[in-house]
Amino acid sequence: MRLNQFVHLLPCLALASCATMSPEECRQANWEEVGYNDAIEGYPVSRSADHREACADTGVSVDFDLYRHGHSLGLPYYCTRETGFETADHGGDFATQCRRQTFPDYVLGYSEGLDVFALKTQMREIEIQIEIEIEIEIEIEIEIEIKIEIEIEIQISPGLSLIHISE
Repeated sequence: MRLNQFVHLLPCLALASCATMSPEECRQANWEEVGYNDAIEGYPVSRSADHREACADTGVSVDFDLYRHGHSLGLPYYCTRETGFETADHGGDFATQCRRQTFPDYVLGYSEGLDVFALKTQMREIEIQIEIEIEIEIEIEIEIEIKIEIEIEIQISPGLSLIHISE
């Protein structure tokens, strides 16, 4: 296959990889289980709309009541203190499906993770500043070496330096 033919296939491949479910998965879907799995993977309930779109061509429709029920059963396994911490520590957004009043541990973990993320960010900024200062130090050392070499050259051959100066 020539490269230009392959390039024309890229949009097709990209679209295929965007579908949340294959046609076969749509036909065999247990919507409560799909909702549960989406919840424990951290997806909001609005992901059901993506499934509806993915399954539209198969004639299968999402049972939103079952999906929401499964999703609500899965949320406690995602909305944990550990998940909140990891999400924030990696710079992720607060999972709005982990409501503050229902999942206070997630909120606590997220807050702790934000503290660590802020410290890591501060540390990276300091490391960058150190690298800049090291570069400046190297430039100054080079400049000192050049000046020392010039001074040594002047001391070794004072007559030459006068010639250069008078020209």
